Amino acid sequence: RSNRRLKTKKAPPKQVQKKVLKPKGTIDKRHPKFTIIDSGRKSFRRSTALKSAATQHRLKQLNEAKKHKKVVVKTEEWIPTQEELLEEALETEKENLKSLEKYQKMELEKKKTRPTKRTFTGPTIRYQSVSMPLIEELSPVIDALGIKTEDDTGEVDIAMKFKTKRKTANSRAAAKTGPRVERTFITFENDIDNKVFEKYFPVKRKDAQKNRICPITHLPARYVDPITKLPYRNLGAFRIIREGYYRQLEEKGNTENPAIAKWLQWRKQMKDQRQKTKAQKSG
Repeated sequence: RSNRRLKTKKAPPKQVQKKVLKPKGTIDKRHPKFTIIDSGRKSFRRSTALKSAATQHRLKQLNEAKKHKKVVVKTEEWIPTQEELLEEALETEKENLKSLEKYQKMELEKKKTRPTKRTFTGPTIRYQSVSMPLIEELSPVIDALGIKTEDDTGEVDIAMKFKTKRKTANSRAAAKTGPRVERTFITFENDIDNKVFEKYFPVKRKDAQKNRICPITHLPARYVDPITKLPYRNLGAFRIIREGYYRQLEEKGNTENPAIAKWLQWRKQMKDQRQKTKAQKSG
């Protein structure tokens, strides 16, 4: 064998074509490969033309809006550090202390110049209007000649006549539904010795003393019964007046009123109990 080395042949280098720069003034005009020959006239519908015109108008508006739209430049948010936050808090605290001192000085000046309110300590008149249920009024007239003496049970007999205001059918129907009336109260406060009250509501004391005679004892009365509005001399006269009032309620009281009906039931029970105790004592 011969000691020969085979050499590989290298391929020839490729020729690089240089680009030819065209002058700026020249324009490359390319002609289409195919030509379309329109032999007839194109016709569009009226609706198609209107829609295409509207589309063109809308696109034009969008382009104009994009031109006028401001370009928002995105900026990175600055996040302060802990030290910067502490420094800012210290400055805010100093400003708040200064404003607080200023406010306190202003308040002190206001207190110095503020007029003090004077409290009125004299007599005053207060008006108060409230709604109350309508109650049947009874005007009692006592005939003192029909008095009987007390018996062992402590009961008395007295002829007492009550003048009741009769109501019509309409008023009774209204009473069931609960009619209400308006009441006005006048209160005299801080009125020492009733000077203001007597000024506006003078009272003839002499005439009042003459009329205050007890119908039971025919003596000058010392007290007035708050229910019957009758004057009486002593406790015995008071019991006689009240007993007559209770008997008239039993005979002519309005049983439709729940309060009166409940009271009548209680009085009947008390009478039955008294009779039982009396029978036991006698037996």
